[in-house]
Amino acid sequence: MSESAWEWSAEVRSALGSLQGRRVSVPTSRITSVDELAIGYAVGLVARDDLVDFAARARDWGDHCASDLGELTPGHVSAILIGLLHARPVESFRAAADRWFAVVVCLLVASWRRATVDPRLELRELVGVWGGGSASAASQVEPRGLDALVFGRRAQMRYVERVARRFCVDR
Repeated sequence: MSESAWEWSAEVRSALGSLQGRRVSVPTSRITSVDELAIGYAVGLVARDDLVDFAARARDWGDHCASDLGELTPGHVSAILIGLLHARPVESFRAAADRWFAVVVCLLVASWRRATVDPRLELRELVGVWGGGSASAASQVEPRGLDALVFGRRAQMRYVERVARRFCVDR
């Protein structure tokens, strides 16, 4: 049996250690389906308090899952989304997960600009856990030439900027 979306999201949450404890503000315009709402909530990018607002918008979109949301309280919407994630394999959420990948990388870019960690390693770890189309997207920003051989502070900053240009369209 394939991995459930909930199991996948638990692995992703543990890989996002550098974002733990940060309140993440996700523009409502980024979320266009209940699947995206579920994945965003599962990986910790949508706060529980914001679920009702996003779920109400989902009803307005006419999303096929929105009618199942029933009573719009944070606890009820959270339970429905968690049930949805447990019941379906991660492959069924792949499009939503790939959209969130860019949001997560943008959040990491902000921390990479200030940190002394190697951003290549963090991105590889995230890609390894995330799966899907993230591997091909991340391979497009790998250091090349001398930067690949000598990854000093300047090369690191060029790498971070290349990642930001690739993933952070609206920074």
